[in-house]
Amino acid sequence: MDHRSSSSRGRHSSAPVTCTSSSSGSRPTAVIAASSTSTTTFTIIDTRAARPSSPAKCSVAFVIDASGSMAGSLIERARSGVLDVYNSLRPSDLVSVWTFSQSVNEILPMCRKRDIPSMRSVLATIQTGGGTAMRDAIAQQIEHRRTHPDSSRAFELVVLTDGEDNSSTISEQDLAELLRRPGSPHFHLILIGVGIAAEYRTRLEALCQPDHCTFMSVESSAEAISGAFHRTTEAIQHRRVVTVTTTTTREVVASGRAPLDSAVPVPVRQPKRLEAPRTSCASDVRRACAPAGRARGGAGRGRGRGGKASASRLPDASEMLHALVSSMEIASAQPLQRAPRGRCRWGQECRDKDNCLYSHE
Repeated sequence: MDHRSSSSRGRHSSAPVTCTSSSSGSRPTAVIAASSTSTTTFTIIDTRAARPSSPAKCSVAFVIDASGSMAGSLIERARSGVLDVYNSLRPSDLVSVWTFSQSVNEILPMCRKRDIPSMRSVLATIQTGGGTAMRDAIAQQIEHRRTHPDSSRAFELVVLTDGEDNSSTISEQDLAELLRRPGSPHFHLILIGVGIAAEYRTRLEALCQPDHCTFMSVESSAEAISGAFHRTTEAIQHRRVVTVTTTTTREVVASGRAPLDSAVPVPVRQPKRLEAPRTSCASDVRRACAPAGRARGGAGRGRGRGGKASASRLPDASEMLHALVSSMEIASAQPLQRAPRGRCRWGQECRDKDNCLYSHE
């Protein structure tokens, strides 16, 4: 969260403190922390749980070109890249594998990752040969998503091809219309073109104009293909990241009242305000640690005025420590301003003249 804080002079000043907080949607929850020095600094910390920009769960469909031109090292590099993306997915994510050559073939139906015994064995069953029907493969995935909608999961369609389509029945214009309006939420297409000619590359770039489509053109080397699948992994994981919009500015006053420029109140927690003691710290400790029989009026001193002898005792260590810590907390929270020349700050109004260490003249 982006937050700023400014200082207000005085220990308990009510001057406004302007802070910038990240908020989107519903009411924010804020916590105010303050120091106990002469300059008080208030910091607003947003403790809300932000909403993700897309569902945390996803379904990933790998659609791989299995035409004759992919035989040899290219299909091996494609298998390795798919395996890298697969290993980055969560056990609850759904995965399917498809290939296209002269037609579209299902290699692995959609299932949870945890239910797949060996993805490497599944990819090893891919056989190359025939033409290239990439457009039909993409259109089939979009239509399947429309007939089986799942708004709780993002749908990631990862397609790899190495040449121009020569076997599809759907035209580029019809596929472009499908991609502009896929008809399902959280749909994303990542199209990887390996060694594509310049003219066909331009057509694929035009096909992937919508914001939810990405086209990557790479060389046929192992490093280039591996890098494309690495960027694919980053894109899928990035869409799981929680995002918060930082636009709202609120003004909070030290007294804990509602923001002056917002209709939505910001709950705050005020720092505890301790009252200044009426006597010095030393006299407080001495009086707290005095024997139980001693009283200010003198009635409990020994056998005073015919009374029975009162039982006096020395304070134990825990009582002395508690009294000392209490006085130190008061002194650190609100330091006493002692009068000059050894005079008591309360003068003749001092309530503990007998024990006070300062002059009352």
